[in-house]
Amino acid sequence: MDKTVITIVGLGQIGASIGLALEQHAERLQRIGHTRNIGHANHAKKAGAIDKVGINLPSSVSKADIVVLALPADEARAVLELIAPDLKEGVVVLDTSPAREANADWVLDKLPEGRYYVGFTPVLNPRMLQTTQGGISEADALLFQDGMFAITSPMNTSSEALKVASDLAIMMRAVPLFADVVEVDSYVSKVHLLPQLLAACLANVSIGTPGWEEGRKLSGRPYTQLTNLLENSDPAKALAQAAQLNKDHVLRVLDSAIEELQSMRAELDGDEAEALTERLERASEQRRRWWDERQMVKWISEGEGELDFSQVDSTFGKLFGMGSHRTKRD
Repeated sequence: MDKTVITIVGLGQIGASIGLALEQHAERLQRIGHTRNIGHANHAKKAGAIDKVGINLPSSVSKADIVVLALPADEARAVLELIAPDLKEGVVVLDTSPAREANADWVLDKLPEGRYYVGFTPVLNPRMLQTTQGGISEADALLFQDGMFAITSPMNTSSEALKVASDLAIMMRAVPLFADVVEVDSYVSKVHLLPQLLAACLANVSIGTPGWEEGRKLSGRPYTQLTNLLENSDPAKALAQAAQLNKDHVLRVLDSAIEELQSMRAELDGDEAEALTERLERASEQRRRWWDERQMVKWISEGEGELDFSQVDSTFGKLFGMGSHRTKRD
């Protein structure tokens, strides 16, 4: 049986971890990796994340059955536009970047017929959430185990393409969750983009302001932990682009954050110590409850049964080569 060809574009922590997680299926997959940094590409190959380095981007995707875009938001659309003419019929493009709705609308007009775009938003293994570093050096085959991939798509996406995305998630020991694109963008804006914007806000209202020369000496763990996001999450350009692409959702969550801060300010200004204490205690309790639930990895509701990881690998390759037999999703 011919191997399924999967090309991973972008070999940072997410892209390289996808390659490593799929290494156990090497007898059925050929993993091609492309990145502009040839040193990163060679590192990924040496680490076992890919089987082959793709030097030229269009040729790297031209024979692929699956293309994974593991790129920041500011690069994903430009790469999609570049590779669109070279994608073969039946290919499934999986996009891990934020801004599902904006990219989904774009591909409806730009992606050639018979090529399928699927949002593939990773939710990490809960045991990996405390790590603060990113990049290829932190890639791990277990990054998605006991995690989840939120799967979204335009309305013309074939059911087989969605099954490819679902099966690939299961092959990485993650749970596939089919979700509404607007809903995912809304959640991403709140739990991924807003924390980074708040970190930028803290840096801008402290560093370089009057008194900072002395104040910086007192900065400790809370300041360090929050501003760490500026070094170990999305680069500034990518964060700005993701926020712009998710503009309506980001404006809404920023308004909510401003309203919460104004409420804190009002309680402080009014010497309402009890109300402020209650607000802060409620936040701590809600955070503890979220953390406990997140560690339990109960992605599947009671009564749904367990995921069968054993069946996917034996049937995965059969989804390709169907051509005109593909059906569109209702």
